[in-house]
Amino acid sequence: MHAEGHQIASHTWSHQNASQLTTTQFTNQMIWNEIALNSILGFFPTYMRPPYSICEKNCQDILSTLGYHVVYFDLDTEGYLHDDATEIQTSKDIWDDAIDGSDPSSDNFLQIEHDIHYQTVYNLTDYILTSLFANGYRAVTVGKCLGDPVENWYRQGPNGSITVPTTSVAPPESTSTMPTDPTRTTISVAPTHSGPSIDGTCGNGVTCAGTEFGSCCSVFGWCGDSYDHCSSEKGCQPEWGSCDGTPSTTTIPSSQTTFSTKTKTSSTKTGDPSTSSAEPTQTGLPVSTDGRCGPEVKQTCTGSEFGQCCSLSSKCTDNALSCIPLLGCQEDYGTCSSTLHDRV
Repeated sequence: MHAEGHQIASHTWSHQNASQLTTTQFTNQMIWNEIALNSILGFFPTYMRPPYSICEKNCQDILSTLGYHVVYFDLDTEGYLHDDATEIQTSKDIWDDAIDGSDPSSDNFLQIEHDIHYQTVYNLTDYILTSLFANGYRAVTVGKCLGDPVENWYRQGPNGSITVPTTSVAPPESTSTMPTDPTRTTISVAPTHSGPSIDGTCGNGVTCAGTEFGSCCSVFGWCGDSYDHCSSEKGCQPEWGSCDGTPSTTTIPSSQTTFSTKTKTSSTKTGDPSTSSAEPTQTGLPVSTDGRCGPEVKQTCTGSEFGQCCSLSSKCTDNALSCIPLLGCQEDYGTCSSTLHDRV
């Protein structure tokens, strides 16, 4: 996408309303996205649009501190409301009402569409582009429309570099071809080998099956057995792992505690090998038996089957993002091993 000339911008990590989040929560939403984009591209954007286009004063202050250029839109065809072949004409009519009678020498539009909607992607977009060029307009990036030099669009992350694409958007030569069975897109970290994962990453020939990191390959390309990996709404990449109950054992060097991610007991080298996972730990807190943790339930993740880190959302996990110091494991209710830090 970037190489083809498109501008990459942020829309936060999980599309939550900024007005309903604390300062820390919204900051994390931005930083998590920076981490992901930097891992993929080697850089991350300076442009963003707030979810639902809602950004009150606290949101604006945070984005200013983080150095973001906040953008909105002035043309919305509402394709997300008319995602049906019998309804998409309504969105085309909205476009026509805006473009008819306009002057390409003086008028411009910041238009919003959503590429998760079938009719928008495979019907409306082709209609809009054909009309756009026929009426003398050019399709450009937001940055170019605003007259902002391309070197201001991105920031270089750790060990990254920024490349500036030279591809421009030309008028379409033909109409789009609609696929018969569009599938969900997943993200996989580029592998350095094939076979079982050796570093916790997966996909593209690298499997999690039988590894110490967990048997499921998440949609984001990480091995694990946590709820975040195996929940039905997120899903495991079936080609590179599974959530079928196959045990995956991980060793935590700092406490010498071993645990099986699919069993209900854990054992330590310093006590009775039949110790129950619900018994108190050195912190005096019982080990989580349901994946929840933190001050509300007064359970720790240390030694649990769900993961060792108690995330900010009070769920036990071994997700690498939850173990970045800035994002935070709740240290009174769990730990992050060096192995998890190394996965980021």
